[in-house]
Amino acid sequence: MRRNLEVSDPEYVTALAASAFAVHCLEESNLRHHTKELRPARSLIGQPLRYDAPPPPRPVPRPREDQRRVSMNKGQRIAESKAEAWEKTQMAKIIKRYERLHSAIHSWEKEKKLKAKQQMERKKMQGMVDTRRANMNQHYQDKLARIEHIANGARKQAEEKRKHEESVVKEKAKRIRLTGQTPVTCFCC
Repeated sequence: MRRNLEVSDPEYVTALAASAFAVHCLEESNLRHHTKELRPARSLIGQPLRYDAPPPPRPVPRPREDQRRVSMNKGQRIAESKAEAWEKTQMAKIIKRYERLHSAIHSWEKEKKLKAKQQMERKKMQGMVDTRRANMNQHYQDKLARIEHIANGARKQAEEKRKHEESVVKEKAKRIRLTGQTPVTCFCC
């Protein structure tokens, strides 16, 4: 059942013209958009070559909010794992470097104490007077105390430097978690 609409109604004529114009504009924009993508179809013998336009692209459905959260979490998890891996390797390097430094300090201390003890033993063999022997023992004790003081100072300084380096690494790992990019380090600095 058709409704009889009067063609003389100005609102109807205006709506009809507007919809026709909109359809015409859409078709024209699609043609302009797809002219670069046109490809020749197989030509039948004796018939002109015709071009087939590819179908218009389908609209991509927008992800739902929970899917966006999951994908963001996935990206964050990747950044987290990247940051954790980088942080672990850097911390391992720092620990290894400071273990070597502590062993070097310990070996230096041991060597100096041994050398001082050998010098004292050599002087004891020379047969000295009691007062001189007491002075020599006091000198030996002072030397050992000075060696221990230097070694303890070096250990304390190394420990402070290690803690500072670890805090720098933790800050950089935090930055990696936020940005997802590893920091660039150059050999000049």
